[in-house]
Parts: sequence; C-alpha cells; structure tokens
Amino acid sequence: NRAERAERQPGSSFKAIVYAAALEAGKLTPATIIDDAPMPIGDWKFDNFEKESFAGPIRARLALAESKNTVAVKVLNLVGIPAAQAAATRFGITTPLPQDAGLALALGVSSVKPIDMANVYATFASGGLEGAPVFLKKVGGEASPPAQLSQVLKPEVAYVMTSMLRSVVDEGTARAAASRLRRPAAGKTGTTNRKVV
Repeated sequence: NRAERAERQPGSSFKAIVYAAALEAGKLTPATIIDDAPMPIGDWKFDNFEKESFAGPIRARLALAESKNTVAVKVLNLVGIPAAQAAATRFGITTPLPQDAGLALALGVSSVKPIDMANVYATFASGGLEGAPVFLKKVGGEASPPAQLSQVLKPEVAYVMTSMLRSVVDEGTARAAASRLRRPAAGKTGTTNRKVV
C-alpha cells in the first residue's frame, strides 16, 4: 500500500503549503510582488526548473502558477521554516519533516506519504477542514462513519489558496490538464529529483 506506507518527495507540490502558511500569517497576498531572481545561500544558488530563467518582479499568484523555485524559497524565508513545518502538520502531513532541510523545504525535498499530500489538498478544498482520510473497501453497503474534522485553516485563507491553485491549472504548469478536465479544477504540479525512499 504505497499511498499509506511509501514516502516520496512531493517536489513542487509542497509549495502550496508554504504559500498557505504565508497567507495565513499575513505575510503574503496573491498580488504581492516578489523578485524572481537568483538567491544564493552560501555556496548554493536556488534556481528555477528552467535553468537561468528568471521573470524578475512577479506576483505571488503567477509565481505559484509557474512554479518559480526562487520565489517559493523567498516566501518560505518570509514566513519562516517553523511556521511552514507547523502548517504542514496541521494540514495533514504526518511524516516528520527534517530539521536540516533549511529553505530547500520549499522545494519539497523532504519525503512524505502520498496520502498525506492528498489530505493537504483536501484541507484546502474543504475550506480549511482537516481530518483523517476515510478508506472505502467496497462501493455499496454500509457507509463508514464520517471522519472528525477540525478547522485548521481559516476558510477565507483556504479559499484564497484554492483560487491560487486554480491559476496553476488555468494558466500555469498544469494548463495542459485543464483542456482534458473540462471543469473547474485546482492543484499543483510537482517534480522531484527521482529519489525513492
């Protein structure tokens, strides 16, 4: 059961957690302008997926839609690593996040369970309500008791986050999916370095 037991790097799909933490803390709005430019930290320079390709000043909504790594790192730096880690746990991540990931946490370098990432996105979609996933063994018969839900993110913040994730599908890295879905959708693409744990 890889959904519950495997751990995989979420890659850029983790950026939504970082952005949501910053929205929640009042450090960011979808219209906030952040410079998409190289950000050296020691000997390491954060780069975008398209190497040496930077957009300059860009709104947070578009930066998330286009999955700009440099902006995600700057958003994490703005909100703080502890706040992002706490948000991840509240939104449904059960896997311990490494303390030494640093700002690379924004790029999804830590391994998490796929079911946890699904739960995070369900938290956004449900208006900030989080609960343990309910598994169906078969269709029909008696329904499982509903999961206990907790309000872990303000509904208005979850709404804005979902709106930003719609931009990913409508105009960003997931726009190819929009033509196939033919209905409103929100989400985030994510690539990793193919590390398997």
